[in-house]
Amino acid sequence: MNTKKIILDSTRITYGVYIVIMVIDSLLSLVVASLLKQIIDSASAGDIRIFKIVLIKSVFLMIAVAIVSMSLYIFEANAKKKALTKYKDYIFENLLKKTNYSFKEENMGTYLSGMTNDVMQIETNYLKGTAELIANIFLFFGALFLMIYYSPILTVFTIIFLCVPIVLSLLLGNRLSMEETAVSDWNSHFMDFLQDFLNGFEVIKGFQAEKEVLNIFSKRDKQLEQTKYKKNCVIGGMKTIMAVGGLIPQIGILLVGTYLILTGNNVTVGILVGFTSLLGNFMNPIMSIPQQYSSRKASIALMEKMENALQKNVQSSVGYKLDHNPNIIRMDSVSYAYSDKTVLKDVALEIKSGKAYAFVGLSGSGKSTLINLISGTYNDYYGVIQYDNRDLREYNKDSIAESISTIRQNVFIFDGTIYDNITLFKDFTKSEVEWAIDCAGLRNMVEEKGLMFQCGVGGCNLSGGECQRISIARSILKKCYLLIADEATAALDVKTSYEVMNSIIELEKTTKLVITHQLDERLLRKFEKIIVIKEGTVYEQGTFEELMNRKDYFYSLYNVS
Repeated sequence: MNTKKIILDSTRITYGVYIVIMVIDSLLSLVVASLLKQIIDSASAGDIRIFKIVLIKSVFLMIAVAIVSMSLYIFEANAKKKALTKYKDYIFENLLKKTNYSFKEENMGTYLSGMTNDVMQIETNYLKGTAELIANIFLFFGALFLMIYYSPILTVFTIIFLCVPIVLSLLLGNRLSMEETAVSDWNSHFMDFLQDFLNGFEVIKGFQAEKEVLNIFSKRDKQLEQTKYKKNCVIGGMKTIMAVGGLIPQIGILLVGTYLILTGNNVTVGILVGFTSLLGNFMNPIMSIPQQYSSRKASIALMEKMENALQKNVQSSVGYKLDHNPNIIRMDSVSYAYSDKTVLKDVALEIKSGKAYAFVGLSGSGKSTLINLISGTYNDYYGVIQYDNRDLREYNKDSIAESISTIRQNVFIFDGTIYDNITLFKDFTKSEVEWAIDCAGLRNMVEEKGLMFQCGVGGCNLSGGECQRISIARSILKKCYLLIADEATAALDVKTSYEVMNSIIELEKTTKLVITHQLDERLLRKFEKIIVIKEGTVYEQGTFEELMNRKDYFYSLYNVS
């Protein structure tokens, strides 16, 4: 299902009624032109009876215009609400189907722009634009029919006068489609740029790089606005053509019509007034349709661009379901590289169910990458990773995600209550939530602030340690087969860090993989094994006592720490 079909299916009936009403609304302008002719002719004939009939028609016409106009606004608003809500829901739903890795690889500005700037274009140029396009086609043929009916000769002159502006409008219409797409692309780039620099705000301030960043911002902003400027110039050119091109037929027809009246060629004043009124209804579609068609085409291109982006890096839902805690997770000759840089080399490892394992090593040694491979985040590795003798790639990615919980140093806290941030809107019993709060060392904070305390955007109302503990409670509450803690307690004080890490290690029926730089002997002695990573390899592994007796790399790391 594509994005265009999503928009149409979500509001098919309402949108259909909206188009019908818009067509009726446009055709009512033809009735106005006809009524003008009748009013002038009744005055020229001096017949009061005809005038009374025309007066009654005028009253009914005004009532009809009021009803149709109000109905048009109601159905237009309703159609936009249904279609755009469904469209954005569809984008976000499919965005959530992507793999974790895709968020590092893809241009997130595409989606931010797609649900903000592009939606405005789709609303104006596709939803409303399509309806206006259809209404203008009906208006064009309706006006043409009445113009021929009133005066074939004036109709011929009108078509001659309009040839030049029509050709120019068609040429500029194709240019407009290209400029619309260019603006959308630049909006995406600009969104990425803003996201990067806002995420690095603290670093910018710390290095006093405000002036340099401002210069970069100014350059990018000028490029974006220059692209918009080009688009607006094209639109301005089309409107100029419409203005000048519309003036030539109006003056020309008045002159030709006046001449025909003066020479007695079956053209009355009423016909000339009605024809002149029809002329606008005939010209507007001619001048508007190329721009509307091009804008609609550009909007479809935006939707197709979004659809193509959504199809990339989708998390596969096929494969075996992981419905138990693997007795053994085995890695054999596993290597992994980012682009041309090798991060892991020939890793061999066995992890037993329910045990706790510590991963230690210098920053950049490959610890996080190794954990990401075990949790199924990356598939483009060499070697073998098995859960109970079955290749990890054969498992359903959704079931792996359900079975693994990860506590990271970079914490996600949304603008909601402490309770909602812990549960992520899922249903848990009160005792389960209380247990997770105690394990994560959140008890004092909860008693002080309450579970309904608003965390603020990104947890701005909380300290870094409080955010970290919420993240830990959230992961513990999930009760997964495999719990991964990547520097999970880095933001906590020594006492709380020890208590929380001890709670994690002692979790029953859960396999624990812990990346840590804090080499606390009291905790390290509780791990089944300590896996020591050096330059992308498992350099050594064993219990705390075994590694210390070996007096090799781990021994040095421990003494330095």
